[in-house]
Amino acid sequence: MTDVIYDSANRRFAWPRIASEPVFALATHWSSLAKNGQAPLRERFTPLDLPARGWKNLYLLDVGPQSGEFRLRVHGTYLVDAAGTDFTGRRLNEDEIPGCTRTALYRMLPRAVSPGLPQYHKGETLFRMPDWKRGVEQVMCPLADEHGRIVSIIGAVEFAPLTKSVELADA
Repeated sequence: MTDVIYDSANRRFAWPRIASEPVFALATHWSSLAKNGQAPLRERFTPLDLPARGWKNLYLLDVGPQSGEFRLRVHGTYLVDAAGTDFTGRRLNEDEIPGCTRTALYRMLPRAVSPGLPQYHKGETLFRMPDWKRGVEQVMCPLADEHGRIVSIIGAVEFAPLTKSVELADA
């Protein structure tokens, strides 16, 4: 997981190289709305400004008033298919979405909320079942209210092909 650094001299966010088209589209669009290194207003962000083919990779989280309280407002169809269920409307906790607190996404949330920096992650993440792993590339971009408080997080995810984690038994 990586903070995306704001380059004040060039007045832009410096993202790592992003391979996934939907992830890149979100990072680029979000950056175009962010002014002076600050998260853009939630009301200014619309997924309609992104390429339609990437909508299925998006998720939107509402940030609750309590620290660590998040609700999945939008769960794109690509993510629903990957998870095997639609988690729209559920809170990110072990009771409502088992296993979510062990994901890279969950570990990125505090940094996206405070100090309100976009996050990037590429690598392996546990997904679905403990013995299955997937490579993932994802961004998480904060959205603010008129007072500068982070109220939502928009993200995009793309998974690499599923591979079985294998442990060799002692011979």
